[in-house]
Amino acid sequence: MNPNTPEQLARLLDQISATYPNGIPREALRRVPEREGSVEEVAGADFHIFIVGSDAATSEASKDLLVAITSKGLKIGGADYTTSYTTDEAAQAAASGSASRKVIVFGASRENGWVERPHGNPVLFTSSLEALLSDATLKKALWRDLQSLM
Repeated sequence: MNPNTPEQLARLLDQISATYPNGIPREALRRVPEREGSVEEVAGADFHIFIVGSDAATSEASKDLLVAITSKGLKIGGADYTTSYTTDEAAQAAASGSASRKVIVFGASRENGWVERPHGNPVLFTSSLEALLSDATLKKALWRDLQSLM
């Protein structure tokens, strides 16, 4: 079982705890990335979605669009991805440093398109959610990119 959510991880640890009465061996823990505050390493999310801005500044319509993109476009549920908010200046570094295999950045001021990461998995930079709401051409371009991501 590969846990995708904190709840699945907790269930897995409950199931195997009898096997390790003295705790999980340190050798097994070395494979876990040591970066703190990164939900995708704990949850095992395949997708990491970065939004330039803040949760408070993101409109409900934009949040609804993101849900539609993930559920209809990517066909993934909430446990399959992690959403993080970042600044424009930190977006590229955050996306490059993500441990998730597939990364999408909404709203960075750089040119839209793909950027290769050092470990080979690309990052998709695309328009902001607000811009996607108001421009059908941008939505079509995003759809094409999402198809190649899948």
